[in-house]
Amino acid sequence: AGSLGFEEVVDWEYYQPSLVNNERKVVEPPPFDPNAPKRTREKSGSIVRIFRGELSGKVASMARSRGLDIRVMLKEFSGESAVSLARAELETLTKIQ
Repeated sequence: AGSLGFEEVVDWEYYQPSLVNNERKVVEPPPFDPNAPKRTREKSGSIVRIFRGELSGKVASMARSRGLDIRVMLKEFSGESAVSLARAELETLTKIQ
């Protein structure tokens, strides 16, 4: 059995209305005001974020000379079940390899 989680990130912008015309001016909220956050996060369950990248420079040259792939994939586990998800992933990969 598995579970699916999400993380919703909202960046907030605050405006000061103009009394002269209908223009709105973006203003920075007070930094320590909990009622005016710049960013809020809402999490549900555990989350796995995946990042793609490539090796570069000397390390990439060495990998290519050995016929290895220079592409990499990084996974970030977060939430309540992060450690158990990461351990299960590691166990699965060690069995496959």
